[in-house]
Amino acid sequence: MWDAGQASRINSAFDFSFYTKGEATDFDGPSLIVAGRQDSVSGYLGAVDLLPEFTRATLAVLDTAGHGLAWERPEAFNALFRDWLDRAGNRFLEPIDRPALYIQQVTH
Repeated sequence: MWDAGQASRINSAFDFSFYTKGEATDFDGPSLIVAGRQDSVSGYLGAVDLLPEFTRATLAVLDTAGHGLAWERPEAFNALFRDWLDRAGNRFLEPIDRPALYIQQVTH
């Protein structure tokens, strides 16, 4: 769900020049999208919306985790991250023409 008001507030405080809503951002490399089910800052539903843009993504929504899920559920997060590193291999060391990571904040 796109919240134009929130996007405007975020864009006024941070430089997201590498990503503009509506630009082509399909990425066909190994990707990991992780969200906390109890994330009260940006929610978790926006993570699902990213799947069409990341065609080889693993999506995980961790229960009993919020916005700081890497610290709240370190074992689960680390296992997912290690799996992504294995799938990515050395690809993350290759130069790319756009950032491989971006953050999308959404509310619902």
